[in-house]
Amino acid sequence: LFLRQARERRALALVDLPEVPLFFGRLTFEPGAIRAADPHHPAGATSGDRLYIGRRHVHDGAGRPMVIDWRAPVSAAFYRATRDDRHGVLARRRYGFSAAAELTGYEDEPLTGPGDGRTGDYLAAEIERPRSGPMRDIVATIQPEQDELVRAPLDTTLCVQGAPGTGKTAVGLHRIAYLLYSERERLSRG
Repeated sequence: LFLRQARERRALALVDLPEVPLFFGRLTFEPGAIRAADPHHPAGATSGDRLYIGRRHVHDGAGRPMVIDWRAPVSAAFYRATRDDRHGVLARRRYGFSAAAELTGYEDEPLTGPGDGRTGDYLAAEIERPRSGPMRDIVATIQPEQDELVRAPLDTTLCVQGAPGTGKTAVGLHRIAYLLYSERERLSRG
């Protein structure tokens, strides 16, 4: 009975929401860098050295990852890679979606070759977009400093300070989501 209920809860949690896109970003890695970023990631399981980053893990019928959960260790590079510290990433692509989950555009951010390393127009516009109504999901636009707080070890006490509207609550909620994902076995033991 317990296993059946757990399986039913898991199935409900995986129901696709039509208004939520499956992914919001893509990383193109140097050959072999995926394995270095996450030794537990099934090397060669995706097409080439590209990973799509989304709100949850999605795999094909053979079990090969198609979309990697944003909380997975290898996904940290999506938030933290810079021209100075690339984490093995050659390029990052951010996708824009409408409220109806329709692709509205994308922006490539090469981390090698010529360029000024500034934040892309899409990301800047999304961060600066006026806020109204319920709190927005920031998982696609988490900044490196925020990601450090979100992914801090479980036994680290954090004090997040900032002016109104700077993302303190959003960072806290994403930290909870991250810890529930990364420490699920430890937290379930009591």
